[in-house]
Amino acid sequence: MHRFATTTLIVVAACLAAPTLAAAQATAQSTVTVRIPTVLRLRIDRTTASDARAVDFQIHGGEVDPGSLELQVFANTAWTLTVEDRGGDGPSLQYERTGSGSWLAPANHPQIATGGPTGGWRSIPLSFRADPSEALVRPDGHRTLLFTLTRP
Repeated sequence: MHRFATTTLIVVAACLAAPTLAAAQATAQSTVTVRIPTVLRLRIDRTTASDARAVDFQIHGGEVDPGSLELQVFANTAWTLTVEDRGGDGPSLQYERTGSGSWLAPANHPQIATGGPTGGWRSIPLSFRADPSEALVRPDGHRTLLFTLTRP
């Protein structure tokens, strides 16, 4: 009889503990939130800037120096790359996404490119020239363009 009472006591204890254990497991959940800060990096000819960089251009005899730049974007979010002509005493500049065949003025086409997460550095090669109509009048001088990388 002693053995029967011990077995009954163990079964009753297990039945009483089961709902308590299930309730404890249900309330033991926790939520972990990991936030990755927005990363936007702009690199121009191997020089990294956080979000904006001004580039000075020299114009001699209508020829622009530098005549091309490699812009690179690193982003883990949506981004927009723009250009702004900050002025100077030379002819206005035009840019072309290398190989596109379309020369654009920063004042009329400030948006160079847009995109999402890049998964590494995304290259955007640009070529530059002096505005042909202005270069006839003012073939020499300098201009400053400001390249800015932002979230839309």
